[in-house]
Amino acid sequence: MKNAIDLSIKYLESESAEKSIKLDPYWPKWNSPWWHMLLLFELGMTEKISGKIVNLMAETIDSHYLHYFPLVESELPDGLDPYREIMCHCAFGSIFQIFHDYGYDYKKKFPWINEWIEKYQMVDGGYNCEEGAYTESRKSSVMSTLPVLELLACDTGLLSPQKRKEILVKGFKYLRKKNLIYSSSNPDKIMDPDFFVPAFPRFYYYDVIRGLRFMLAFASEFPEFYIKNEFKNWFIEAKNSLENVRCNSMLDTQTLFETDGKWVNDDGEWLWKKTSTFPLLDYFLKPDKVILRIQNEYRELFEKWEKIDEQG
Repeated sequence: MKNAIDLSIKYLESESAEKSIKLDPYWPKWNSPWWHMLLLFELGMTEKISGKIVNLMAETIDSHYLHYFPLVESELPDGLDPYREIMCHCAFGSIFQIFHDYGYDYKKKFPWINEWIEKYQMVDGGYNCEEGAYTESRKSSVMSTLPVLELLACDTGLLSPQKRKEILVKGFKYLRKKNLIYSSSNPDKIMDPDFFVPAFPRFYYYDVIRGLRFMLAFASEFPEFYIKNEFKNWFIEAKNSLENVRCNSMLDTQTLFETDGKWVNDDGEWLWKKTSTFPLLDYFLKPDKVILRIQNEYRELFEKWEKIDEQG
Protein backbone atom coordinates (compact mmCIF):
# COMPACT_ATOMS: atom_id res chain seq x y z
CA MET A 1 0.00 0.00 0.00
CA LYS A 2 2.89 2.36 0.72
CA ASN A 3 3.84 2.53 -2.94
CA ALA A 4 0.25 3.29 -3.94
CA ILE A 5 0.02 6.01 -1.27
CA ASP A 6 3.27 7.55 -2.48
CA LEU A 7 1.95 7.61 -6.04
CA SER A 8 -1.15 9.52 -4.98
CA ILE A 9 0.91 11.97 -2.93
CA LYS A 10 3.25 12.49 -5.88
CA TYR A 11 0.33 12.98 -8.24
CA LEU A 12 -1.15 15.66 -5.98
CA GLU A 13 2.15 17.52 -6.18
CA SER A 14 2.19 17.43 -9.98
CA GLU A 15 1.32 19.95 -12.69
CA SER A 16 -1.07 17.35 -14.05
CA ALA A 17 -3.14 17.51 -10.86
CA GLU A 18 -3.16 21.31 -10.96
CA LYS A 19 -4.31 21.27 -14.58
CA SER A 20 -7.08 18.80 -13.73
CA ILE A 21 -8.44 20.97 -10.88
CA LYS A 22 -8.36 24.13 -12.98
CA LEU A 23 -10.31 22.32 -15.68
CA ASP A 24 -12.79 20.96 -13.16
CA PRO A 25 -12.35 20.42 -9.39
CA TYR A 26 -14.45 17.24 -9.31
CA TRP A 27 -14.52 15.37 -12.60
CA PRO A 28 -13.55 12.89 -13.92
CA LYS A 29 -14.56 9.99 -11.71
CA TRP A 30 -12.68 8.21 -10.29
CA ASN A 31 -9.26 9.48 -11.18
CA SER A 32 -8.99 13.20 -10.45
CA PRO A 33 -7.35 15.02 -7.52
CA TRP A 34 -10.71 15.11 -5.68
CA TRP A 35 -10.77 11.31 -5.29
CA HIS A 36 -7.09 10.99 -4.42
CA MET A 37 -7.60 13.59 -1.69
CA LEU A 38 -10.74 11.94 -0.35
CA LEU A 39 -9.12 8.51 -0.14
CA LEU A 40 -6.07 9.87 1.67
CA PHE A 41 -8.47 11.61 4.07
CA GLU A 42 -10.31 8.34 4.75
CA LEU A 43 -6.96 6.71 5.47
CA GLY A 44 -6.17 9.41 8.05
CA MET A 45 -3.43 10.88 5.86
CA THR A 46 -4.81 14.32 5.06
CA GLU A 47 -1.56 15.93 6.12
CA LYS A 48 0.17 14.17 3.21
CA ILE A 49 -1.83 16.21 0.70
CA SER A 50 0.08 19.06 -0.95
CA GLY A 51 -0.72 22.43 0.60
CA LYS A 52 -0.56 23.97 -2.85
CA ILE A 53 -3.23 21.61 -4.14
CA VAL A 54 -5.46 22.26 -1.09
CA ASN A 55 -5.29 26.01 -1.76
CA LEU A 56 -5.93 25.53 -5.47
CA MET A 57 -8.88 23.23 -4.79
CA ALA A 58 -10.41 25.80 -2.44
CA GLU A 59 -9.93 28.67 -4.91
CA THR A 60 -11.41 26.65 -7.76
CA ILE A 61 -14.40 25.43 -5.75
CA ASP A 62 -15.19 29.01 -4.77
CA SER A 63 -15.21 30.24 -8.36
CA HIS A 64 -16.57 27.10 -10.03
CA TYR A 65 -19.69 26.18 -8.05
CA LEU A 66 -22.89 27.94 -7.11
CA HIS A 67 -22.81 28.99 -3.47
CA TYR A 68 -26.22 27.44 -2.93
CA PHE A 69 -28.14 24.29 -3.81
CA PRO A 70 -30.94 25.16 -6.29
CA LEU A 71 -34.27 23.60 -5.35
CA VAL A 72 -36.27 24.73 -8.38
CA GLU A 73 -35.34 25.39 -12.00
CA SER A 74 -35.90 29.12 -11.64
CA GLU A 75 -32.90 29.27 -9.28
CA LEU A 76 -30.53 28.09 -12.02
CA PRO A 77 -28.46 30.82 -13.70
CA ASP A 78 -28.56 30.90 -17.50
CA GLY A 79 -26.00 28.66 -19.17
CA LEU A 80 -25.18 26.69 -16.02
CA ASP A 81 -24.01 23.09 -16.45
CA PRO A 82 -25.95 21.18 -13.74
CA TYR A 83 -23.48 18.27 -13.86
CA ARG A 84 -20.42 20.42 -13.33
CA GLU A 85 -21.41 23.60 -11.53
CA ILE A 86 -23.74 22.50 -8.74
CA MET A 87 -22.20 21.01 -5.62
CA CYS A 88 -24.23 18.21 -4.09
CA HIS A 89 -24.49 17.69 -0.31
CA CYS A 90 -22.22 14.63 -0.52
CA ALA A 91 -19.45 16.62 -2.16
CA PHE A 92 -20.06 19.59 0.15
CA GLY A 93 -19.67 17.58 3.35
CA SER A 94 -16.73 15.57 2.05
CA ILE A 95 -14.44 18.30 0.72
CA PHE A 96 -14.99 20.57 3.71
CA GLN A 97 -14.12 17.71 6.04
CA ILE A 98 -10.82 17.46 4.19
CA PHE A 99 -10.22 21.21 4.57
CA HIS A 100 -11.07 21.03 8.28
CA ASP A 101 -8.81 18.04 8.85
CA TYR A 102 -5.98 19.74 6.96
CA GLY A 103 -6.30 22.91 9.02
CA TYR A 104 -7.33 25.14 6.13
CA ASP A 105 -9.47 28.13 7.19
CA TYR A 106 -12.38 27.14 4.98
CA LYS A 107 -15.01 28.98 7.05
CA LYS A 108 -13.37 32.29 6.16
CA LYS A 109 -13.03 31.28 2.52
CA PHE A 110 -16.60 30.02 2.22
CA PRO A 111 -18.84 32.18 4.45
CA TRP A 112 -21.92 30.67 2.79
CA ILE A 113 -21.52 27.17 4.25
CA ASN A 114 -23.41 27.89 7.47
CA GLU A 115 -26.46 29.03 5.54
CA TRP A 116 -26.21 25.92 3.36
CA ILE A 117 -26.21 23.57 6.37
CA GLU A 118 -29.17 25.33 7.97
CA LYS A 119 -31.26 25.94 4.88
CA TYR A 120 -31.12 22.50 3.29
CA GLN A 121 -31.72 20.27 6.29
CA MET A 122 -35.10 18.70 5.62
CA VAL A 123 -37.95 18.38 8.10
CA ASP A 124 -37.07 14.73 8.76
CA GLY A 125 -33.53 15.73 9.79
CA GLY A 126 -31.52 14.74 6.73
CA TYR A 127 -30.44 16.05 3.33
CA ASN A 128 -31.04 14.90 -0.24
CA CYS A 129 -29.14 15.59 -3.47
CA GLU A 130 -31.89 14.23 -5.69
CA GLU A 131 -33.73 16.61 -7.96
CA GLY A 132 -37.24 17.21 -6.69
CA ALA A 133 -36.69 15.85 -3.18
CA TYR A 134 -37.34 19.24 -1.59
CA THR A 135 -40.46 19.92 -3.61
CA GLU A 136 -41.91 16.45 -4.15
CA SER A 137 -40.95 13.46 -1.94
CA ARG A 138 -39.79 15.60 1.01
CA LYS A 139 -37.67 12.65 2.10
CA SER A 140 -33.97 12.66 2.92
CA SER A 141 -31.27 10.28 1.75
CA VAL A 142 -28.85 8.72 4.22
CA MET A 143 -26.11 8.89 1.59
CA SER A 144 -26.57 12.64 1.16
CA THR A 145 -27.04 13.19 4.89
CA LEU A 146 -23.97 11.58 6.44
CA PRO A 147 -21.25 13.76 4.89
CA VAL A 148 -22.98 16.93 6.10
CA LEU A 149 -23.59 15.58 9.61
CA GLU A 150 -20.01 14.30 9.81
CA LEU A 151 -18.71 17.76 8.91
CA LEU A 152 -20.83 19.39 11.59
CA ALA A 153 -19.85 16.74 14.14
CA CYS A 154 -16.11 17.15 13.61
CA ASP A 155 -16.04 20.97 13.46
CA THR A 156 -17.46 22.46 16.65
CA GLY A 157 -16.82 25.95 15.28
CA LEU A 158 -19.49 25.71 12.62
CA LEU A 159 -22.72 27.60 13.41
CA SER A 160 -23.62 28.87 16.87
CA PRO A 161 -23.46 26.19 19.61
CA GLN A 162 -27.26 26.19 19.90
CA LYS A 163 -27.92 25.93 16.15
CA ARG A 164 -25.20 23.32 15.67
CA LYS A 165 -26.68 21.12 18.40
CA GLU A 166 -30.18 21.58 17.01
CA ILE A 167 -29.15 20.36 13.55
CA LEU A 168 -27.09 17.46 14.93
CA VAL A 169 -29.94 16.35 17.18
CA LYS A 170 -32.33 16.33 14.21
CA GLY A 171 -29.80 14.29 12.23
CA PHE A 172 -29.32 11.87 15.11
CA LYS A 173 -33.07 11.38 15.46
CA TYR A 174 -33.35 10.84 11.70
CA LEU A 175 -30.89 7.94 11.83
CA ARG A 176 -32.28 6.66 15.13
CA LYS A 177 -35.74 6.39 13.59
CA LYS A 178 -34.21 4.22 10.89
CA ASN A 179 -32.18 2.13 13.33
CA LEU A 180 -29.29 3.09 11.04
CA ILE A 181 -30.32 0.93 8.07
CA TYR A 182 -34.06 0.22 8.29
CA SER A 183 -37.01 1.89 6.60
CA SER A 184 -38.80 4.52 8.66
CA SER A 185 -42.18 3.32 7.36
CA ASN A 186 -41.35 -0.39 7.67
CA PRO A 187 -39.03 -1.08 10.66
CA ASP A 188 -38.50 -4.71 9.58
CA LYS A 189 -37.25 -3.78 6.11
CA ILE A 190 -33.67 -2.76 5.38
CA MET A 191 -33.59 0.45 3.29
CA ASP A 192 -31.07 -1.01 0.90
CA PRO A 193 -29.39 -4.46 1.29
CA ASP A 194 -26.09 -2.88 0.31
CA PHE A 195 -26.15 -0.71 3.45
CA PHE A 196 -25.52 -3.96 5.33
CA VAL A 197 -22.33 -4.50 3.32
CA PRO A 198 -19.37 -2.62 4.84
CA ALA A 199 -17.04 -1.17 2.24
CA PHE A 200 -13.85 0.83 1.92
CA PRO A 201 -13.22 3.41 0.67
CA ARG A 202 -16.70 4.82 1.15
CA PHE A 203 -16.45 8.24 -0.50
CA TYR A 204 -20.22 8.97 -0.46
CA TYR A 205 -21.34 5.39 0.16
CA TYR A 206 -23.38 4.66 3.27
CA ASP A 207 -23.15 1.50 5.36
CA VAL A 208 -24.14 0.49 8.89
CA ILE A 209 -20.65 1.11 10.26
CA ARG A 210 -20.49 4.63 8.85
CA GLY A 211 -23.86 5.39 10.42
CA LEU A 212 -22.74 3.91 13.74
CA ARG A 213 -19.58 6.00 13.71
CA PHE A 214 -21.58 9.21 13.50
CA MET A 215 -24.03 8.10 16.19
CA LEU A 216 -21.15 7.28 18.52
CA ALA A 217 -19.48 10.65 17.89
CA PHE A 218 -22.80 12.36 18.60
CA ALA A 219 -23.36 10.43 21.84
CA SER A 220 -19.83 11.28 22.97
CA GLU A 221 -20.63 14.98 22.72
CA PHE A 222 -24.26 14.79 23.82
CA PRO A 223 -24.48 11.91 26.33
CA GLU A 224 -28.03 12.84 27.31
CA PHE A 225 -29.16 11.07 24.11
CA TYR A 226 -27.26 7.86 24.89
CA ILE A 227 -29.39 4.75 25.38
CA LYS A 228 -27.31 1.65 26.12
CA ASN A 229 -29.63 -0.99 24.65
CA GLU A 230 -30.05 1.08 21.50
CA PHE A 231 -26.32 1.23 20.88
CA LYS A 232 -25.96 -2.42 21.87
CA ASN A 233 -28.39 -3.41 19.12
CA TRP A 234 -26.59 -1.22 16.61
CA PHE A 235 -23.27 -2.84 17.44
CA ILE A 236 -24.86 -6.27 16.99
CA GLU A 237 -26.02 -5.18 13.53
CA ALA A 238 -22.56 -3.83 12.72
CA LYS A 239 -20.82 -6.99 13.92
CA ASN A 240 -23.17 -9.16 11.87
CA SER A 241 -22.43 -7.00 8.84
CA LEU A 242 -18.74 -7.94 9.07
CA GLU A 243 -19.68 -11.30 7.58
CA ASN A 244 -20.82 -9.45 4.45
CA VAL A 245 -17.62 -7.53 3.75
CA ARG A 246 -16.57 -8.17 0.20
CA CYS A 247 -14.43 -6.62 -2.48
CA ASN A 248 -15.85 -3.16 -2.67
CA SER A 249 -19.62 -3.50 -2.87
CA MET A 250 -19.80 -0.23 -4.74
CA LEU A 251 -18.28 -1.90 -7.78
CA ASP A 252 -21.06 -4.46 -7.78
CA THR A 253 -23.95 -2.08 -7.30
CA GLN A 254 -22.53 0.91 -9.20
CA THR A 255 -23.72 2.97 -6.26
CA LEU A 256 -20.32 4.59 -6.28
CA PHE A 257 -18.23 3.32 -9.16
CA GLU A 258 -20.38 4.31 -12.11
CA THR A 259 -19.32 3.22 -15.58
CA ASP A 260 -19.37 6.75 -16.98
CA GLY A 261 -18.11 10.14 -16.02
CA LYS A 262 -17.38 13.61 -17.36
CA TRP A 263 -14.23 13.90 -19.41
CA VAL A 264 -12.81 16.64 -21.57
CA ASN A 265 -11.36 16.10 -25.05
CA ASP A 266 -8.54 17.96 -26.76
CA ASP A 267 -10.97 20.62 -27.99
CA GLY A 268 -12.13 21.40 -24.47
CA GLU A 269 -15.52 19.76 -24.97
CA TRP A 270 -17.10 17.78 -22.12
CA LEU A 271 -18.46 14.35 -22.84
CA TRP A 272 -19.38 11.04 -21.21
CA LYS A 273 -16.70 8.39 -21.38
CA LYS A 274 -15.52 5.28 -19.56
CA THR A 275 -13.83 6.10 -16.29
CA SER A 276 -10.61 4.88 -14.72
CA THR A 277 -9.21 4.33 -11.25
CA PHE A 278 -5.78 4.77 -9.67
CA PRO A 279 -3.37 2.45 -7.78
CA LEU A 280 -4.43 3.39 -4.24
CA LEU A 281 -8.09 2.86 -5.11
CA ASP A 282 -7.26 -0.41 -6.84
CA TYR A 283 -5.46 -1.59 -3.71
CA PHE A 284 -8.79 -1.73 -1.91
CA LEU A 285 -10.36 -3.82 -4.63
CA LYS A 286 -8.68 -6.77 -2.92
CA PRO A 287 -11.14 -8.41 -0.48
CA ASP A 288 -8.56 -9.16 2.20
CA LYS A 289 -7.49 -5.50 2.35
CA VAL A 290 -11.09 -4.30 2.70
CA ILE A 291 -11.92 -6.89 5.36
CA LEU A 292 -8.88 -5.97 7.45
CA ARG A 293 -9.71 -2.28 7.24
CA ILE A 294 -13.36 -2.78 8.26
CA GLN A 295 -12.47 -5.12 11.13
CA ASN A 296 -10.03 -2.58 12.54
CA GLU A 297 -12.62 0.17 12.20
CA TYR A 298 -15.23 -1.89 14.03
CA ARG A 299 -12.76 -2.70 16.81
CA GLU A 300 -11.92 0.98 17.30
CA LEU A 301 -15.61 1.91 17.45
CA PHE A 302 -16.32 -0.86 19.96
CA GLU A 303 -13.50 0.30 22.24
CA LYS A 304 -14.83 3.85 22.05
CA TRP A 305 -18.32 2.63 22.92
CA GLU A 306 -16.99 0.78 25.97
CA LYS A 307 -15.43 3.99 27.27
CA ILE A 308 -18.65 5.94 26.70
CA ASP A 309 -20.65 3.26 28.48
CA GLU A 310 -18.26 3.19 31.44
CA GLN A 311 -18.69 6.92 31.85
CA GLY A 312 -22.45 6.45 32.04
